[in-house]
Parts: sequence; structure tokens; C-alpha cells
Amino acid sequence: MNKISRKKKVFFLVIPILLILLLFGVYHSTINRNQDENQVRQTQFNNTHADFKTSYYIDSYNKNSSDDLKSQDLIYISDTTAPIYFEYAQVGSSTQVIMNLYYDYKPISFQVADKEYSDKYIFDIKDGNKVKIPVYIKQQAEKDDKKIHKLLVTFASAPDQNASQYSLPTDFFGINAVYDVVYTKNYKNEVFSENNSSDDIIPENNFSENLGDLILNTDYKNKEQNTNGGILKPPVSLEHKKGTPLKLMYNFEKMGSRECLLLITLNFSPVKINGSDYQIIQLDGEKGTANGQVEVNTSGQPGLYEVVGYIIHDPFRKQQSADNIIKNSYRFTLDLR
Repeated sequence: MNKISRKKKVFFLVIPILLILLLFGVYHSTINRNQDENQVRQTQFNNTHADFKTSYYIDSYNKNSSDDLKSQDLIYISDTTAPIYFEYAQVGSSTQVIMNLYYDYKPISFQVADKEYSDKYIFDIKDGNKVKIPVYIKQQAEKDDKKIHKLLVTFASAPDQNASQYSLPTDFFGINAVYDVVYTKNYKNEVFSENNSSDDIIPENNFSENLGDLILNTDYKNKEQNTNGGILKPPVSLEHKKGTPLKLMYNFEKMGSRECLLLITLNFSPVKINGSDYQIIQLDGEKGTANGQVEVNTSGQPGLYEVVGYIIHDPFRKQQSADNIIKNSYRFTLDLR
């Protein structure tokens, strides 16, 4: 009997030890998995276009992403505590990069790994590398929210440098994209919007030719168009009085759109356009180039500020194709004095 009792004691003792080890193993595995999904990782980029000496790459997905959803540029969020991954690659230079996020075209705070950021995240990347960034957005879906929301992400290379350091302006300094976000698979084909249509504007001019994606300049009388039939690129540097509104001419190809959303940033933070967070431009015709004037706020502090604009065609329509890349303007430096 004593031997049997001892065996039982040993057996009963082994069971809780095994349970503890099992639970510890599960816990340890969960920690590793959470740490893995929370890591910002940089790896070698598999560049399939070796002929392009300078190029950028972008992608976004989450745990629900499938080939079908990705083909629609659609992100289905079933768990708001799980990350959305953004991937960015850069070929041709090693620089600092700034990432900005906009939810329904307004800047939002977000979390990368364990740190919070107010609308922008800055990182360094090596030439030929790809970075994978786990992002936790702060927006929470309302109960029974069945509308499509828009998630705009922009990546700009070398935010620590000024366009005024170079001889010519460039519009090739990063990559941007917009994604549809839904919180149920039974979503309505309706995009959320807070836009007040009474604030929309109509282009002052419609040029018959397609003259470029987006150019912001100060050619207020369109002398270049009237003289040579083109659009004047902005200078690399423009002096302006601090704290006073800056008038800019916009020029962009219509691309068959009914309306476009114009977003302008100063040092990679959005500024008011005609007193609004962004400006909706209703298009008169689907071909050619839209041209008109807007007014943006400037800082009251003197200094050098990078000016970048973004144009989103048909911003409140569900993504119609896999081409979700958003065009940015030529970048120039605003010298506030």
C-alpha cells in the first residue's frame, strides 16, 4: 500500500508540473508571437525592376488580408487591437523617411510597436531595403458601422533636408496610397464623408491638354500657359512673410474624375486650405487639366518649411482598381521671414 501511495503522490505531483510547463510554453509562445507582430523589421528588398536605379514600393495589409481583398485595396478590420502592416522599400539612396497617416483624410495619432505618434513616424532606411511597420490606429468603429472609410498613408524621403538645397524641384521623393477600410464583411458600398459640399470649389480654368499630375506654383496669371502652353514648375525656394496666407495655383490632370480632393502639407503636417482641412474641387469635364487658386495658412515662426501637396481623384468612391497610388506635387521650400 505504501508503494502504491508513493506512486500516486509522484503521479499527482507530475501532473501539475506538466500543466505549469505547458501553460508556460503557451505563454512564452504568445509573448514571442506578440513581440514578432510588434517589431519594426528591415530586410533586403527583392527588386524585380533592376533597371530602375531609383524606385519606391508600398503595400498594406492585416491578418484578414486575402488575395481578393488586396486586389480591391480593401482592409477588413475585425479586431481593432491587431496591427495593420505597412511595407515601404527604397532603392537608390539611404535616407530618413517620414510616414504620415490620415483617416477619412484627416491626420490621426497612431501607435507603432509600443510608442504613440501624433500623425507622423520617422525612421531610417538603407538603400535597397524594405521596412515592415506594425501600426495600431486609434480610430474605433462605431457599432453597426457599415460604411467604407479611407486610410491614406504617405511616405516622403529625406524630410530632414530642404528642396532649396537642390537646383531643380522634384516630384519623385516618395510614394503614397489610399486604402478602403471596413469593419464588417457586410459593408455598404458607401464611403464615409464629413465634407460640406457648400465649401467645394470649381476650377477657374480648364486647359485642354493633360499637363501633369499635380503642380502647385505662384504663376497667378498662368503666363507659362498663355505663352508656351505649359505649366510652370515651382522654384526650389520661395520667400514669404511669416503668418500670412499663401496663395497657390493648383494644376492637375482630371483623369476622368468628377471631383478631386486637394491636401497640402507644411513640413509634412496638413495646413488649412481656404479655411478647411482639405479642399474638394468639383470638375467641369473629365479631360484636360484643372487650374485655379487656393489659399493656405502659414506658420507664424520664421524658418524653412517644405511644401507638398497631394491630389486624390474621386475621394469618396470605393476603390475601382488596384491602382491606389496617390500623386504628390513638386516639393519646394517656403522661406518664412
